[in-house]
Amino acid sequence: MLETHRIDLQIIEAIESLRDGGTVVEIHRWINECGTDPLSIDAVKRHLPGLVRIGRVRGVKAFRDERLVTVWMMS
Repeated sequence: MLETHRIDLQIIEAIESLRDGGTVVEIHRWINECGTDPLSIDAVKRHLPGLVRIGRVRGVKAFRDERLVTVWMMS
């Protein structure tokens, strides 16, 4: 449970820093350059649907290439 919480917070921080939303690749890059703990891109992809379900992010659009998923913070 603690691990999930830490990862979710890193993803939220990255999305907030990108301001206009970003791709999974951009979120992953921000976390690994500016975050406290590096994450795999697969971890970012796994955690985004849960953040959508609990209403922390919106606007997720999945395409065939998952690198194009775009997310925005809830207003």
